[in-house]
Amino acid sequence: MRRTEAEPGEPNPPRTLAQASEVVWSLRPVEQARLADWVTSYQRSAVIYDRIAATDHSHHKTVHLAGHAHERARDLETRIPRTRQHP
Repeated sequence: MRRTEAEPGEPNPPRTLAQASEVVWSLRPVEQARLADWVTSYQRSAVIYDRIAATDHSHHKTVHLAGHAHERARDLETRIPRTRQHP
């Protein structure tokens, strides 16, 4: 995945829904990426949208996008094959 200066925890995180959407799209992996990469992407997206929703309560769309990203991450995570753990 690519990194941008606007990722969560970076000095210039997005502050508006438009900025957040721009960052989220820039962080998307290629279509053929591993499921784990997509899970990570959706998890990052959820964090970004959650932060915007926490600071701008008028954006109901941001809350929806955060929920969707959380849901997609959980759904894709269940599709990743688990390896057996040896004691």
